[in-house]
Amino acid sequence: MGKWITAVLILAGAAGIWAAIFYIRKKLRAYSSLFFGTKNLMAAAQELNQAVEDPPRSLNACEGSVLPQVLRDFPDFDIGLVKRQVQDYLQKKLGSHPSFQIHRVVLSAYEKDSLQRTLVFQAAVSWMEEKRLQKRYDIHYTYALPQGVSAVAASCPNCGGNLGFGDLECPYCGTRVVNPLKQTWAFTHLQET
Repeated sequence: MGKWITAVLILAGAAGIWAAIFYIRKKLRAYSSLFFGTKNLMAAAQELNQAVEDPPRSLNACEGSVLPQVLRDFPDFDIGLVKRQVQDYLQKKLGSHPSFQIHRVVLSAYEKDSLQRTLVFQAAVSWMEEKRLQKRYDIHYTYALPQGVSAVAASCPNCGGNLGFGDLECPYCGTRVVNPLKQTWAFTHLQET
């Protein structure tokens, strides 16, 4: 009789352990689904590990301070149109991965010199390889003389005063002028930062 009691106690203990494991597993799946969006806790842990290994890239957005400077030099400038052109350029240069995604494009800087103006954009992009790769790129969009054209000095047809880059009126006599230097916009630089 003592052997039967021992066997029943062992079976009852095993059934209790099995029920406890089943209950804990069910609760873990429910919490995993609630907090991580998947019932597989291991997959959720791997996704969290990946997010820690490759955090999203921050961008240096300076549109509030840079855009007024750009608009002074280019009154018809359309930031939305140019951002779409930057996205198209990135898609053409980097979009060979089927999972390629552009998260955000911002105007980061405006650089001037005597012959050209450069808008510096930053973009956050990602694509999937073994894990999701997130990168940040600098894209330079430059307004300059076309290739093969040497620099020439423009002068006012009214007073002969020297005109600066992109001047729409003479700084000396105020005469409205047409810019004879046919500059064009072009992408001149793409670099991962």
